[in-house]
Amino acid sequence: RVLYATGPAVGAVIWIAVIVASRLIPGSGAYGWVMNGDSANNILFARSDVAHAGIQLGSNENPVPLPVAILALGMSAGRGSVPAARLLEHDLTAFVGVWTATIALLCVMVGVVISSTVAAARPRLRWLVGALASVLPLTWLVVGYPVEYGFFNIHVALVIVLAAWLVFRLAESRPAIVWGALAVSCTLLLAVWSPIVLLPAALMVVVFIRSPRALWAPWK
Repeated sequence: RVLYATGPAVGAVIWIAVIVASRLIPGSGAYGWVMNGDSANNILFARSDVAHAGIQLGSNENPVPLPVAILALGMSAGRGSVPAARLLEHDLTAFVGVWTATIALLCVMVGVVISSTVAAARPRLRWLVGALASVLPLTWLVVGYPVEYGFFNIHVALVIVLAAWLVFRLAESRPAIVWGALAVSCTLLLAVWSPIVLLPAALMVVVFIRSPRALWAPWK
């Protein structure tokens, strides 16, 4: 059963293997894919967060700070020992690592979500479904387009949305906890990509309609 549960990790393994190969093969452009489009703004905002030791607020600052804050955490690791001449390389390496991990997590979560829909199927079939589903995020629409235009926040948002969906599936047994978790996901999405907040918000409405008494019980 443990072996069959590895299906959702197939896409992540493939993606990480590609990134590792890009670092090992000479002339493959290990950093080029994190330097497109809006990626430059992400790096600049993350550097600002690192320099000020926190998220900056104001009309001229990043209105969706969570993805940049995640990137800043990766960039700050070991930064104090890096020579000034190699800071850009350090920051790009951190960006590669953070974005690679985010996409790998997205692959796993897609595999888990899809394979859970066939939970009653045979283990081999469930493994196959999870494996195939985990590869879907590696298509151009999910990975290629955001990478081409530097939209790192899209992948962070998708991870939060999928996490919200997995939590929502527990609504029948733990409606109050699920409702609170969905509220947290809405708050996070406001700091990532605000239009997508409608998805977990809709799930919150469903939980409220299904179990209104359970939601009010903790306040009585």
